Amino acid sequence: MQHFYRKSLTGLVLAMATVSGISLLGIIVVTGLDIILRRFNLAVYGAIDIVELLSAICVAFALPYTTAVKGHIAVEFIFRHFNRPAKIVSDSITRTLAIILFMTLSYLSFSHGYDLMQEKAMSFTLNIPRFWSYWLAGFAFAVVIFVKFYHLANPGKELIKP
Repeated sequence: MQHFYRKSLTGLVLAMATVSGISLLGIIVVTGLDIILRRFNLAVYGAIDIVELLSAICVAFALPYTTAVKGHIAVEFIFRHFNRPAKIVSDSITRTLAIILFMTLSYLSFSHGYDLMQEKAMSFTLNIPRFWSYWLAGFAFAVVIFVKFYHLANPGKELIKP
């Protein structure tokens, strides 16, 4: 069962990282094209809306991968003075608090997205519905929770090797 959980979660995290990378490339293309076209007194219509939404996807979908490879900054100058059992306990407490934080963020993202859907909130130029970007962020936060659960069950191990 744990092997299936690890493989499924790894696949999902890598797929989300791929979407994040594609979003980053989209940001680069839209921004670069907009800069080039402005030299000819033209512009990409809705460039700000596109970059804004792609940025939300890029950051939210990169978060599970960064968590899976343990790419976040740790407070090493305090942590390195602990012995192994103390490291495991403090790491477990930190991860549990992070799970609570990401549960809250996920819930609030879905809730706010639902409110935006009810209000029919749209982007300024292209009139793209805004709610789905919050739902995608809520989904990404939920995936981070599953990665944190993996790290709690397997202390000291990354889900994915960078």
